[in-house]
Amino acid sequence: MKAPLAERILSLPNARLAGDGAAKRYAFNPSLARWRGDLYLAYRANDFRDDATVHLCRLGPDFLPLPGSHRPFRPALPPGQFIEDPRLFLFREELYCACTLLGMQGQVQSQALWRIDGEGRPLARVPLPYGRNHNLNDYAPGTAPTGGAFHPFSTEKNWQFFEHAGQLHFVHAPQPHAVVAWDLGAGRPAAVHKTKARFPWAFGTPRGGTPPVRVGDEYFSFLHARYFPKPPPFPTFTGAIYGATLYAFAAHPPFRPTRWVPFPLVEGDPFAPRALFGSAVAYPAGALFEAGRWIVACGVNDRESALAFFDHERLLQKSVLL
Repeated sequence: MKAPLAERILSLPNARLAGDGAAKRYAFNPSLARWRGDLYLAYRANDFRDDATVHLCRLGPDFLPLPGSHRPFRPALPPGQFIEDPRLFLFREELYCACTLLGMQGQVQSQALWRIDGEGRPLARVPLPYGRNHNLNDYAPGTAPTGGAFHPFSTEKNWQFFEHAGQLHFVHAPQPHAVVAWDLGAGRPAAVHKTKARFPWAFGTPRGGTPPVRVGDEYFSFLHARYFPKPPPFPTFTGAIYGATLYAFAAHPPFRPTRWVPFPLVEGDPFAPRALFGSAVAYPAGALFEAGRWIVACGVNDRESALAFFDHERLLQKSVLL
């Protein structure tokens, strides 16, 4: 993983992120959150021979996994469904985990959300019937999309959840920027805020990344994007390069984007070992802001996890106001 502006990159060895039972080979796409004095890491485990699984552990003061803290995250799911790419965040001082839920051999991808405890046990599921988020269990009887509104091969991924004014929100899409305020009691949007911004960016379509974190009057999030380099870095490289950058939006409705770093802060390394799909990947899924610096949890080439440390003021200097 390449991150030229990072103060430090810390690799999290797969051997320290053991799977359940027979350990899976790769542990990647991690997220992190500090809750009740402990630092939690959630991540995806995969060996690409069967379905992905999600796991939770605690990190020590050195940011390495604590021995014996690993727990599998196993919410009850219908046959044929599985989860991957977790994102941890806090809402009303409780710990939540959002995942991509897959079914129909991965052809349907939707967002699923649970409140969990520190042992990785799901306590309550939050229904999210919005957009093309077609997990039919989320819909009340008679309200599920039908006909042209329901596409059996739908995709809803990379929602970025956060708390604002005591209410659950999520960034549904970064461009055009769409922020949804969610009414938990009614199970539907309370408001949808859409704004347009021209991002100075030449590295692919911006997609969701880390749950937004408020710093002052702005929320900050590390997004990801992918592009196909021309020419490729070497003749046999046919995959994409995934990179991540930082953007911010106003901490009040309509949550208009305010700034953007116009180049990748983190990028996959095509010359490093890559997993089955062959792309060079840096995939941000969690970020903490502590003592003036960012700690960004990234998946690396679909096979490893790493933490990248950035100075906040330096990133602000590199950003462009929108």
